[in-house]
Amino acid sequence: MDTDDKGYMITYDPIKGKCLVATKHFKVDDVIFTEEPFVSCQFSWNNLYGYRACNHCLCPLETTSENIARLTNAAITEVPFEEYCPIKDKTQNYVQCESCKVWYCSSTCLETAYNRYHQLLCRPDSNDALHYLEELWRTMHYPPESHNIMLLCRLLATIELSASPQQANQTVSNFCHRTENENEHLVHKMLGEKFVEQIEQLRFGVLKSMPVRESSQWLTPTGFKSLLALIGTNGQGVGTSVFHQWINNCKKHLSSDQMESFEQFVDNAYEAMEQ
Repeated sequence: MDTDDKGYMITYDPIKGKCLVATKHFKVDDVIFTEEPFVSCQFSWNNLYGYRACNHCLCPLETTSENIARLTNAAITEVPFEEYCPIKDKTQNYVQCESCKVWYCSSTCLETAYNRYHQLLCRPDSNDALHYLEELWRTMHYPPESHNIMLLCRLLATIELSASPQQANQTVSNFCHRTENENEHLVHKMLGEKFVEQIEQLRFGVLKSMPVRESSQWLTPTGFKSLLALIGTNGQGVGTSVFHQWINNCKKHLSSDQMESFEQFVDNAYEAMEQ
């Protein structure tokens, strides 16, 4: 049990797993708890369709005008009040992996990703087995997306590169508290009627795609099913929209005289996105 004056305690329940329990009343909009994800990854189809985000922290890399132009299929290419674009002063910090050319919002994210998992998953060859694994995943899991096999690969790579693989494995195990039958039900729900065959295809795809030593317990048939169920239940999709951030910035700074033209532009943009 972990408790302090922040108004919550962290407990572990054998049925529910890790729990966050409030010890005081909170007001609306209070920040109760923040925690860096153990691992994160962009949705596969989202990436394929051209949504540019940092390959580590997932923050948007598109400017407001780039985002709107893409979502409206270039029906709108000019955006008013661009001075309120939330990333306009950050684009000069963008960096690419020199090998595979994926983008990061900063050298800090690039270095962090490389040290945690990317050095095992950096594959400049488009014919590499890891890319085929992601293509296989897309044939099994269509939009709207809720999971990504690459999240599982990053998790395994994080264990492999951890200074303490035993502790990293234990951290993952702490989230895996369901029975084998419960895991099978969750994976069935994730993959559909052909889930038995697809699980083995994905498992062999992962084994073929990356070196596994410290995390081998998760690539047995039972362990892999448990890991898929873990991602299905604990994975959290988070929307990041530079367009909505720009809207909020404008609402904070625009005068009442400017709001009418701003709101008309936003309405037109939404209409163009829906066409």
